[in-house]
Amino acid sequence: MTEHTTDDTAEWLQSKDTIEATLHVDGDELPIEVEDITRDELDALESQAQEGPDAEDEAIRNAIREYLDEPDVDPDEMPMRKRSVLWFAMQQAWSGVEDIQAAMDEIDLPGNAT
Repeated sequence: MTEHTTDDTAEWLQSKDTIEATLHVDGDELPIEVEDITRDELDALESQAQEGPDAEDEAIRNAIREYLDEPDVDPDEMPMRKRSVLWFAMQQAWSGVEDIQAAMDEIDLPGNAT
């Protein structure tokens, strides 16, 4: 086992990864890859979304352009419902909720179905 330093930990904590995630659509699972995001970057998107009547939609389209690595799609060519499904999946990927749920499912706690 390799011995690591706290500098190694800091580097890992501050590095950005590509997150493999899934769109859940009508019982199907469709893969996506999303670039990780910092809190400051997410705050900037949220600020942009509040700038005017069409600002939220523009912020979502910009986020898809900037942070969706795969598939390579044009958010301007996507129907709004599908763009919303993608946006929700990207937010879930950033939150790590699926990873946390998988870990929780592995823990043998009273009330967890096994």
